[in-house]
Amino acid sequence: MENYQKLSQIRRYAIANAVHQTVDTFSDKLPPKTNSLCLYYANLGMEVCTVVYQKVTQDETHYYSLVGGSICIRATSDCNDTSKAVSFGAMNEFDKPSFENGRFHCWIVGLCKDNQLIIPNEFIDFTSRSYKFNALEQHHLWEREDIGDYLWLDNQGDLEEQYGISVMVDENIRLQAREHWLNIEFKDDMLKYAIKTYLSIIEEFLN
Repeated sequence: MENYQKLSQIRRYAIANAVHQTVDTFSDKLPPKTNSLCLYYANLGMEVCTVVYQKVTQDETHYYSLVGGSICIRATSDCNDTSKAVSFGAMNEFDKPSFENGRFHCWIVGLCKDNQLIIPNEFIDFTSRSYKFNALEQHHLWEREDIGDYLWLDNQGDLEEQYGISVMVDENIRLQAREHWLNIEFKDDMLKYAIKTYLSIIEEFLN
C-alpha cells in the first residue's frame, strides 16, 4: 500500500458543504435528468476533492475519480436484515442500471495515481442526505437511523459492515455520467463557485 496524506475531517466537511451549496445554487440551470443529482454531486465533488487535495499536499500525482453503477442500502435497523434494502440503479444481481431511465448512482473513489486506484480506497458519496427521501419516494419503509449528510470513508471495505451499503460498478454508467457533465457549459463556473465556498467555510474554522 502506498503512503499518502488524507484530508482532515474539517476539510472533508467544508468540501461536502461546498459541493452541496453549489449544486443547490445551480439546480435551476442543470439539465433535467430523473433521479440524477448524484451525477452532479459526484462529478463536481470529484473535481473539488482533487483540487483541494493537490493544493493542500502540493502533490499533483494523486487525484479522485468518478464511479458509476448501482448502490443498495439497508433500510432497516437490523444489521442482518437485507430483505428491506433499497436500490438506486440495478434492482437485483440479474438487472443492469440504466442511464437513460435514471436508474443509476454515482459516487467518488480515491486516491488514484497513474490511472490506478490505491487500495484500500476512500469512498465518498455527497448525496447520502437524500437516501431516506429517495427510499420513501420509491415507497420503501425507512426503519433505520439517518446516515448523515455525506459519507467519506477511508476504507470502502468498511461500507457494508458500518452502514449496510453495497455498491456495484458499471463502467458504461461512469462514461455516460462523465460525458453528460462535460457537456454542461457552466461546469467551470460551478467549480469556481464550489472552491470559493469551500475557502469561505475553511476560513470560518480558522478564525
